[in-house]
Amino acid sequence: ILVVEDKGELRQLVVSVLEGAGFTVLQAADGQEGLERVQQAGDALTLVLTDVVMPRMSGQRLWASVRAEGRQVPFLFMSGYTEEAVPQPAAGGGPLLH
Repeated sequence: ILVVEDKGELRQLVVSVLEGAGFTVLQAADGQEGLERVQQAGDALTLVLTDVVMPRMSGQRLWASVRAEGRQVPFLFMSGYTEEAVPQPAAGGGPLLH
């Protein structure tokens, strides 16, 4: 599992919980670093758990970049923002529906 979160303390908490549950976890501090980790991991990733709002590259942009490379790893989005602040997918689907 790749955890992409710009807030270090929160990222460490999520990583600790997942590792405690027996998962192998990679981590990245923003979407750009997350994209690099996805490229390095190849097909070994089973999930990307990403924040939505981050500096350098958002979680949605990360999803789009990974899909543009032809990778089909599942994404799970998380955010501390209210529903109104999180971009919603366009009609017909989008990253929040995949």
